[in-house]
Amino acid sequence: MSPGQLTGSMNSTDGAGSRQRRAQGYAKLLEGQRLLSEIRRSESASAETAATSRLAQQAFREAAQLDPTLAEAYTALAEIALFHPPQNIDEAVEHAISALKINRDNLGAHQLLSRVYGLKSGLSKGTPDKTLAERTITELREVVRLVPNETEAWALLGEFYLALGRTNEAIDALTRWGSSPPAVNPRFFRTITGGLDLDGEVAAARLGEALLRANRPREAFAAIRRALSLNPRSEEYEELLSRAVEALGTDDAIINELRSMAATDPAGATANMLLARQLSRAGRVDEAIKTLRAAISSRPATDKQGVTALRLILAQTFADALRYAEAVSVYEEVLKEQGITGSAVLKNEAKRGLALGILRSIISLHKSAGDTEQALATIERMRSLLGSDDPTIDLEQIELLRGLGKRQEALQAARNARERFPQQNEFLYLEAFILTDSGMVDEAVTLLRARLSKPGATGTASSTTLADFELYLRIASLY
Repeated sequence: MSPGQLTGSMNSTDGAGSRQRRAQGYAKLLEGQRLLSEIRRSESASAETAATSRLAQQAFREAAQLDPTLAEAYTALAEIALFHPPQNIDEAVEHAISALKINRDNLGAHQLLSRVYGLKSGLSKGTPDKTLAERTITELREVVRLVPNETEAWALLGEFYLALGRTNEAIDALTRWGSSPPAVNPRFFRTITGGLDLDGEVAAARLGEALLRANRPREAFAAIRRALSLNPRSEEYEELLSRAVEALGTDDAIINELRSMAATDPAGATANMLLARQLSRAGRVDEAIKTLRAAISSRPATDKQGVTALRLILAQTFADALRYAEAVSVYEEVLKEQGITGSAVLKNEAKRGLALGILRSIISLHKSAGDTEQALATIERMRSLLGSDDPTIDLEQIELLRGLGKRQEALQAARNARERFPQQNEFLYLEAFILTDSGMVDEAVTLLRARLSKPGATGTASSTTLADFELYLRIASLY
């Protein structure tokens, strides 16, 4: 046999052996994937699952040894290391990187690395580690390069861009999220972001937030409106919509859009409230009032909370238009609907809070209308409903007397309240300000200086310093 014939025979033998090893490697890969499918179908960890996991790992390792070009073997090993006990994140990252060295376009490796870096970044806590966030973004960009409509990747890109202040890039990613197909498994996204869902409504809402940050309120309004159409009773989306409307100001276009929203959902509170607010700001008060009254009549009788919210906006609309008597009348309707009548002291904390807020508004309206007697009568009514041990009542009375120029009565009321509520510094400050109003600034300063800490006084240095700082600020304001 000639040397040429011998060389050809050896190359033929090596080629056959190489093909045989690749075939054996692929067979081991298929065996490992079959075992991995069994593990994925298992609902809980068990000794049997652990044994299957070890067999799968062995099969994938053998596959990689037989054919070092099988990137999928390393990707599978990375998945097992990350998701199946005993979990080893560092090993998972090592295997994923090995897979990418073989094949830069290995989707599973890029996806796994994006999840690992995303979890380790601390995004769920609010401010992610910048280095890990950038690594996450790099891997996510590879994922969407390979699969342009990968929902989780676009959503995570949007969240990381927002966290890093890269608003324009966030807007692009969030827009792509919103147009991507529904996600099959949102578990990782929820874990990385701290509980966000991968739903379309969340995509629209997050896009609205990003557009508000970019000072693009009209586009933000459209995005948030889309989110609200998918979840009409979300308080979070309602608040976002309110922010967008505030940023837009008043014009016919936004009023017409709000009117359209209100017509679609006549009983909905948010659109009607925002529409009324915009109409009122545009000087169309009667239209605003008509809108709110129609919304109130459309609400079911059982929805006391919704009716109350609308009535409170209606009362404020009357007050802003200087129609004080009508505003008071609406507030009284709310108290009646909530059963806050008579003179019995309220025990329910929610009703106490509502009564306090409404009665303070009524007092303010009577003061604005110059009706001192009604203001004083409302203070006494507040005392009967809340009890004499509530310092808010005394504060209202003192401020009313002070506003009326009845300084001696206000001063005496402040001193009495300070004795009854020694822990309430507000009464001390009120007494000092009333003294100053009366031209007795030295007496006022002496009153406050007596509260400054003394050398050797008990208590921590920080709390003493803060208390003195507050007192010095008050003394400065007196001067």
